[in-house]
Amino acid sequence: MVACRKTPAFLVSGSDDASIKIWDFRKFNSNSAIAHFKYHTGPITSVEWHPHEDSVFAAASADNSISVWDLALERDSDFKAEGAAINDNEYPPQLYFIHRGQNNIKEVHFHPQIPSLMLSTAADGFNIFKPSNMELTAQQLQILSQPYKQQSGAAAGSAAAAPNPTATAGTATAATSLSPAKP
Repeated sequence: MVACRKTPAFLVSGSDDASIKIWDFRKFNSNSAIAHFKYHTGPITSVEWHPHEDSVFAAASADNSISVWDLALERDSDFKAEGAAINDNEYPPQLYFIHRGQNNIKEVHFHPQIPSLMLSTAADGFNIFKPSNMELTAQQLQILSQPYKQQSGAAAGSAAAAPNPTATAGTATAATSLSPAKP
């Protein structure tokens, strides 16, 4: 499995030996990965970069787990702890989130518009989930905090409207589309 990232010029690969490697296209002639992770115990079945966070990617494995990694997280030489440890197993600091509970996971994908929402497919169905520790970035918060105006019919662009906080899943609203208001 392979996934490319345009900026920066990184490629993430997952292999049958359960390892995940990060390659830099600018240093591709060196024939060595810039990072190598060995967390999973089964072959990697899918990898994908986060659509909005350049340093975050997800990997699905035949060991029935999905891992989310953040390359921006590093060991701090001034701090004694080097990563989480459970049952004498130490986890790398770049390991950001683990999802389990499906059998024979085949794919993992990030939603292109909803920050950090993920979808996974497996032999026993699919999961839609959002890791609670994946917070919005400052840029995403800025976009979401902009006032919205309702655009429908003749009143398009004339009335400002905030999203309905009481609406629940499956509830229809009168607005046909929402767009950021222009200052």
